[in-house]
Amino acid sequence: MLPTGLEIELKEKDSVGYIPDADMQRSIAFYTDRFEKSKLERRQKFKFFDDLCYDDDYLLNEEAANSYLREKLNDDEVRINTGTTEKKVEAVHNELVSLNLQPEVRAFDLEDLEIKFLGRDLTDLVMRTNEIEKDDDLYSEALFEFLAQRALFLEEIYSERSVLDKREKKSIFVKRRCEKRILSGLQVFLGDITIPARLFDRQPYIFTYERVSHEEAKAQFQQYPNFDKYVKAGMPMTGDNSTYLYRFAQLKGNEVEILKYQSYPDDEHQIIVNGVPLLEPGIKLPWEHEGYNIKMFVLKPLSRKFAYGRSLVSSAKTLQALDNETIRNMVRKFRQAIEPPTGVLSGKVYSKDIWMPGALVQGASADDFSKLIDHQGVTESEYRMLALIEEKVEEFVGVSKQFQGLETPGDKTATEAVEQLKRALKMLGLSVAGAIRIKREMTFLRIYNILENYTKPMGKKLNPLTNKVEEVYQKFTRSDAFLSTGKRGRKILQFTDRSLTRPEQESIYDLETRLENEGQPTEIRSINVKLLREIPINWYVAVNQKQKEGSALDKAMFTNQVQQAVQLSQIAGRPLNGDKLIEDFEYLWKTKDLFKMAPPMMPGGTAMSMEGTGGNMQQELTENTRAQVRKPSLNTLVSTAQ
Repeated sequence: MLPTGLEIELKEKDSVGYIPDADMQRSIAFYTDRFEKSKLERRQKFKFFDDLCYDDDYLLNEEAANSYLREKLNDDEVRINTGTTEKKVEAVHNELVSLNLQPEVRAFDLEDLEIKFLGRDLTDLVMRTNEIEKDDDLYSEALFEFLAQRALFLEEIYSERSVLDKREKKSIFVKRRCEKRILSGLQVFLGDITIPARLFDRQPYIFTYERVSHEEAKAQFQQYPNFDKYVKAGMPMTGDNSTYLYRFAQLKGNEVEILKYQSYPDDEHQIIVNGVPLLEPGIKLPWEHEGYNIKMFVLKPLSRKFAYGRSLVSSAKTLQALDNETIRNMVRKFRQAIEPPTGVLSGKVYSKDIWMPGALVQGASADDFSKLIDHQGVTESEYRMLALIEEKVEEFVGVSKQFQGLETPGDKTATEAVEQLKRALKMLGLSVAGAIRIKREMTFLRIYNILENYTKPMGKKLNPLTNKVEEVYQKFTRSDAFLSTGKRGRKILQFTDRSLTRPEQESIYDLETRLENEGQPTEIRSINVKLLREIPINWYVAVNQKQKEGSALDKAMFTNQVQQAVQLSQIAGRPLNGDKLIEDFEYLWKTKDLFKMAPPMMPGGTAMSMEGTGGNMQQELTENTRAQVRKPSLNTLVSTAQ
C-alpha cells in the first residue's frame, strides 16, 4: 500500500552513478513540477470527501468496507463493529457477479456496414484472452474496489516477462499475454481533478506509483539499458551519485519504486525506477489507440467538475459509525442492568467478587448497599432506534434484507425468476450501470491490445502445403464457442499475413468434417492481419447479461422457451427443429448422447431402418448435410472485410 504523508525529496549524490544530461535534467524538472501539483491537489480537503483529503477518505472507506475493529478508547468501552455495511456491500457484489455480464464485439467499416464474422471473431478473442488471465477473479476484486472507494482504476497492459524454465534451469523463455491490473486509488495521481471520470482521456497527464521487489522490476524492465546499469534496490547509499531521486518513504532492502508518467495530449511517457529514467525525453506512448491504457470508473458522480464519485461505503460509513455507537451504548446499558453501580457506607470497601454466586461476605448486610442506577436495561424504544439506523444504512447501500437472500423456498418458474431478476436490476441501477461500463470500456482496451500485439509474427516455420518458410502468428482456441453453423463447439482463430489458398481451404474443410463426424464440432478461422491494418474499422461493444450455463434461471428460461415455441409451432403450422432443441438441452444439462439418432425418412414419409448398415448411412447423411451447409461458404474462413 502507498504510504501516507507522501513527500518528494530530491537527493543529490557525489560519486560514480547515473548522471543525466542537460535535456534529461530539464525533463526531470518538468516531471517533478507536474507531480508536485498533482500531489498537492489531491491532498487538499474537499467537501465531496466530507472535508477530508483523498488519502484519509480512502483509508476510512477501506476500514468501513472491511468492518475494521478499532482499539478501545478506554477500558470500559465495548469493542464491537456490527459489519452491516460490509454485509450489504457483499450482497450487491454477489448480485453483480451473478449477472454474468459478457461483452459482444461488433465491427463496422467506414460506410457503417457491419462485418459480422470479424465482430464474432474478436468477441471470441476477447473472451479467450480473458480466460487466460483468469479475468473472473480480477473482475470480482475490481467490483469490491468499485463499491467501496471513490474511484476504480483499471489498467490494460501487454505483459512480457522473462521466466526461468524449471525443466531446463538454464533456459529462459518470455511469457506474453494481455492483462488487466487493478490500481489502488492511492497509486494514481491525476493531472486535473476537475475533469469527470467519464472524460478520463482528457486528463492532461497522469502519474502512477508502485513499490515492488527488485526481482519483479527486473522482469519488467531489464530490456532497458539504464535499469541494469544504475537501478539498485533499497534506499540510496551515501556517496551514490544519481542526481535526482523520487522518494516517498523508506524502502526495504529489496524494494524499488516505480513512477510512470503518461500524457495523451503530448503523446509522451516516461518510466522512472528508483530515480533513474529508463526512457529518453519525449518518447511517444507505446500504443496506437486513442486515450490512455488506464480507465477510471465511479459509481455515482458528485459533480460535472469533479473526477471522483461516491461509493456505497462512503455513503453509509457515517451511519455505520452511528450503528456501532448505538450497539456500544445498548451493551453498556445491558451491563448496568445486570451489574448496576453500587454505593456502600463510608469507611467500608468491598471487592466486586462479593457478587459472585456462593460468595461469603463477613459483616455485610443488604442495608449496606444501595443502587446508584436503577433501570431494567435495554427498552423497546431503543430497539426501534437501532432498527431505524439499520434501515437507513440499507437505504444508503441500496439493498434490503429480503434482497440478501430471504427468498421463498422451492423451485421458481421462469416468470418468477425473471421478475426477481428485474427487481434486483431495478434496485441496483447505478451499480449495474457501473459494472456494464467497466466491462465495455475494458473490452475496448482489450481489442486494441490484441490488434496491436498479437498481430505481430512470433517466428517462422515451413508450410507443408506451400513448401515455403512463412512467418508464424498467434493462435487461440475456444473450447465452447458458437460456430457459424449455429452449433456449439471448438473454435480455432489463427492470425496470418495472407489469404488462404484453395488447397488450404479444402484441407481445413476436410479436417472440420472429420472432427464433426467424430462428435467434435470444430471451426477454424483465419484473420488476415495485413487487411486489418489497411482497412479502417469502427468497433462497437455491447454488454449483455447472460446467465451461466446450467444455472437454475437458465434452465427455467429454456423450459419457458420450449413451451412458447411449441405454442407458436401449432399456430404457424411449422414443425420444430428437434436436433437444435436436443443440442441445446444436452448442452444446458451437461449431458451427451441422451437421445438416439432418428431414422431418416424415405420418400412417401416412411422411416428408413438403419439396422445392419454399420452406421454408414448415418455417417453419409451427416457428411452430405454438412457439405451442403459448408461448401458454398469456404471463402468465409478468411474473416476479413473483403
